[in-house]
Amino acid sequence: MTSADSLSGYTHITLEVINSLPDKRLVTVIFDYIRDQVGDDYAQLAQVLAALPAGFSLIYQLYALNGEIASGGFNQYFFNHLDTYAPQQAEALALIGAAEHHQIFQAAHRLHAAEQQNEALQKLYREGTPEAFAATYRLTGLGEWDDAWYALDKEFDAALAQFIRRQPQLFVT
Repeated sequence: MTSADSLSGYTHITLEVINSLPDKRLVTVIFDYIRDQVGDDYAQLAQVLAALPAGFSLIYQLYALNGEIASGGFNQYFFNHLDTYAPQQAEALALIGAAEHHQIFQAAHRLHAAEQQNEALQKLYREGTPEAFAATYRLTGLGEWDDAWYALDKEFDAALAQFIRRQPQLFVT
């Protein structure tokens, strides 16, 4: 069942929908389905995720994690405080079988923890301005982990799609 004003194109996610989608579209449809449910009110995101089957929260966490890293690296991830969800993200990476991503994620977190001692970097993080954000790139070593993450880009998408295919009951609405 589709809807013209739906980002996902689906009013429900069924086994038939999951089975009919190619891997390249599957994760995007799941993520867009979440956005369809949330609409313009992201204040209700937690409530929407709690009401959906468990797999949606996992996909949201990983899609957001990967999107943040893809657009600005681990430095942006930490600057924007997405690491608030690090325990859920680490668990989700393990659940989908993304062992190399999990290792990179953990290594980036260890480096970030070590960089807590860099007062100049921490001052910029606390400042929180676009100018401060740009300046943080000169002081962090997280770029090494960005490159490692980017090298596995296709594996990440494939792991997400395969997880959905192995556990479709976690996504049926």
